[in-house]
Amino acid sequence: MLKPRQVAGTEGKRHRCAIYVTWALAAALLASSVAVIVLERSDDTNVDDENSWSDHVRMNVRIEQQSAAVVPNYHKVWWARNLIFGNPDLRGNLQRRNIFGFDILQQKSDLTWSVVPWNEVCGLDSDKDGYTNGQELGDPCCIWEGEDGPDVAWSWDLTHPGGVQDAPNESMQKLIKVTDCDEVREKGQYPDYSDEFDAFFYRYHGGDDSFTDNLVRGIFLCIFSGTICWWVLEKELWRELLCFVTFSRRRATSSTLSLSTGLFIFVLAYLHNDLSSAFVHSFFDSCNHHHPLVGPQCRGTQYHHFKPRQQSLESTLLIIGNPIAVLPPAVVIPLYGYLGSGLRNPKWLMTGYQYPRWFEFLLLCLAIQSPLTYYFHQGAHTPAEDRPALVTWLQQMGLALSPEFHKMHHRLPNGTWSVLVGWMDFVPNFLVSLSCGGFGLSKARAALVAIYSMLVLPWYVWLLYFNFEDRHRRASIKEK
Repeated sequence: MLKPRQVAGTEGKRHRCAIYVTWALAAALLASSVAVIVLERSDDTNVDDENSWSDHVRMNVRIEQQSAAVVPNYHKVWWARNLIFGNPDLRGNLQRRNIFGFDILQQKSDLTWSVVPWNEVCGLDSDKDGYTNGQELGDPCCIWEGEDGPDVAWSWDLTHPGGVQDAPNESMQKLIKVTDCDEVREKGQYPDYSDEFDAFFYRYHGGDDSFTDNLVRGIFLCIFSGTICWWVLEKELWRELLCFVTFSRRRATSSTLSLSTGLFIFVLAYLHNDLSSAFVHSFFDSCNHHHPLVGPQCRGTQYHHFKPRQQSLESTLLIIGNPIAVLPPAVVIPLYGYLGSGLRNPKWLMTGYQYPRWFEFLLLCLAIQSPLTYYFHQGAHTPAEDRPALVTWLQQMGLALSPEFHKMHHRLPNGTWSVLVGWMDFVPNFLVSLSCGGFGLSKARAALVAIYSMLVLPWYVWLLYFNFEDRHRRASIKEK
């Protein structure tokens, strides 16, 4: 229950005004989610080559879905949102197809369009770079028959079959040469390329972060650290942290939590961060590079599939200071602190009540664990000889994302999306099983809706609960 305090009327009005502003922001976020869905689902066949977000998001739905079902690894060329249109970021105007698009799409006499079967275009060299379409898309022997047939040979280091200047690199050229297609066709499947994939997964890449990137991360890290310290000191949560460190079996009091309650809340926060990392990872793996707000992060996350180890070469401080990892707690804690934490100083920010102790500690656990999603992710991309001993131990205990688990996501994405530990991947996978053809983690719009409905909206529900609880308390006081 909330703990009432005497508060002036102007301060109560200020609190209610802040609640209304918060709900307005929530409504704006929901509206933006709906806008993404509408644009992604709009069947637009005349998208112009303009540098606007709406043009980059709209697509020809029917052609896009049919092409993705026929062409292997359609969405896994990291820099292209499509493989058939002249502009790899635009997905609508069929008259602006690239050379691969002209091979895979044909117009019938009745002016409708049909997708050519994969086995008819797999052996073609659409872009005349000396490599067949199948070799560029991971099916060099052309045995792929869709999701129900044999797997592709590989899904990493792919190149665009319609990109004139995009040919396989040296390592992929060697892999193509050693693949015996006669043997593959006889067995009906490709050999296991685990060693070749491991070489790609741990391949060394020199860092290329600019001074500006490092400066921004340093600033975010300072903001995050300051926010955590302020919350711990303001709410005196150092008592619970001390209980954790010493494993004290102290009983709960009016101002502190017991060890068992604290551990339960810590695990609850861990599960929440594990689930949120799955949906956030899915969104940034498939969102548009031209998004007006998160476009650069979308491109950076998807570039990670091209050079998976590069981010793990950054210093620990820069990894923890990544904005995606530290921005949520840096926003949520001050927001809740202002809206109703019963601040003592400055007095003009007092709102009239305090949150329950368990809720204050939950916010702290969520904030402290948030950077671990990014840190454990990078630990999974670090070779064993370079990995910190503590991270290796956590991976072996099943408490951190392991390389073996995460390799499945990079090699053949199959529902492994979490970048914290992977315990909660069953939730998005269950949603996929209930899709009825409409939900897919490969689509940014679906992940965005899940992020809002399952991970953002509940926080506003908490605010609504506390707001109504406060109103009920005020009404009770007036009746007395």
